[in-house]
Amino acid sequence: MQKIRKTKGLSIKELAEKIQVSEEFLLKTEQNKTEPSKYFIHSLSTTFNMDYDDLIENLFYVKSDAILKIINISN
Repeated sequence: MQKIRKTKGLSIKELAEKIQVSEEFLLKTEQNKTEPSKYFIHSLSTTFNMDYDDLIENLFYVKSDAILKIINISN
């Protein structure tokens, strides 16, 4: 996520404001210290103009259990 954020020329503060989360939460997510919610991932995909599924596959290096948890919440 950090690589795409920087490619888009966004600071942590700017991205946090765009997707309406705290800078602390965004930083923890970039460092894989917290699990992103479905809403968070959707906000990122919209902001980055990326497909939701592509974003999950290519950006988040989280354990597969965490991804399954996110998917199960949405069902």
